[in-house]
Amino acid sequence: MIRIELPWPARPLWANHRGSLRDKITAPKAARRDAWGLALQAGLRGGMMKRPILRFQFHPPTARLPDLQNMPHTQKAAIDGIADALGMDDKHFLCVWPMAFAEPVKGGKVVVTIEDVGMVPIIGQIS
Repeated sequence: MIRIELPWPARPLWANHRGSLRDKITAPKAARRDAWGLALQAGLRGGMMKRPILRFQFHPPTARLPDLQNMPHTQKAAIDGIADALGMDDKHFLCVWPMAFAEPVKGGKVVVTIEDVGMVPIIGQIS
């Protein structure tokens, strides 16, 4: 199992953000690059997993909680960065989203644990 600590998502990554077009373009690129670098630093390499499962924990920066249902949207670029580190398409990922926020930490963070569940088929997948 590999554990990655990602920074709290930047404001332009949120689905309801109404900022500039430039921010909406640059923020996902930065989040993807950061996740890729942190994944490599944690030891992820291409070809090491067949069916990764990603479990997310969201530690908000304050006790004032955002909408939990928006959190998966903020992680799309990070998931792409992890897929880049693994050298695979993220369609093979199984993502587990929490039902509640974890305890707040200064600055906030997203903790992702990654492990390989092997060749477990997805329901409805044609063999």
